[in-house]
Amino acid sequence: MYQNGTLIQSDKLTINHTIFYTTMIDSIDFLTTVYEDFCSKYNLPHVSADEQDVYKLSQFERDWLKQFVILWDASQEDFIAYYPSK
Repeated sequence: MYQNGTLIQSDKLTINHTIFYTTMIDSIDFLTTVYEDFCSKYNLPHVSADEQDVYKLSQFERDWLKQFVILWDASQEDFIAYYPSK
């Protein structure tokens, strides 16, 4: 809706935007917590998943990290697609 030549967001659009943003932040926070728990449980260094030394990991740990990175990247891509840089 426009008012005096300025686009005014409707309440519904604002609510949808807020829900999406909160959901994206929540998913990133959730994935961070899951990854921190995984590192603690398997005595891995608390570094970024792509910084883990895969040669020191078991096959299970490598497979888990590979799947985690896929989820992390998808979460990041959704966030970037919704909030592209200007």
